[in-house]
Parts: sequence; C-alpha cells; structure tokens
Amino acid sequence: MEEQKLTQEEFSLINSIKVEYSHKVEEFGRLKMDKIFVKQQWDSLNLEEEKLEKEVSEIQSREKNIMKTLEEKYGIGTINMETGVFTKNV
Repeated sequence: MEEQKLTQEEFSLINSIKVEYSHKVEEFGRLKMDKIFVKQQWDSLNLEEEKLEKEVSEIQSREKNIMKTLEEKYGIGTINMETGVFTKNV
C-alpha cells in the first residue's frame, strides 16, 4: 500500500468541510428539536381549544334552557341586564 501525505492546503480544505458538515448536522438537530417542541405546543393548544369549545357549548345550552324557562314564565320579550326588568313584546 502506497501512502502519500496530503499538502497542508488539501488537508485544511478537507478538514474545513468536515467541520462545516458537523455544524450543519448540529443545526439540523436543533431545528428538529425545535419542531418537536412546537408540535407539542400546537397539540397542547388544540386540546385547550377543544376544551374551550366544549365549555362554550355547555354555556350556550344552559343559556338556551334558561331562556326557554323564562319565555314559558314571562312570554317573549327582553331583559334589561342592568336592572333585571323584563319587558314583554306586544
């Protein structure tokens, strides 16, 4: 097997490419980790959104039931939310 030593310039070029490649691999790893964290946050936000949508739906259902009860008792009309006074539609 014949061996030849590279010139300093050749060795430096190869070494700089190796270092550059290594840095890119590290950057890729950081980017991948950032994507994982963002996905986890996104998933968490989606769960929170679903929870809030369910809660809003439950509030709307309660509101509908209360309005139905009040309409049966007082008829169709409006309620002044500052005074609590009901005004029947004529």
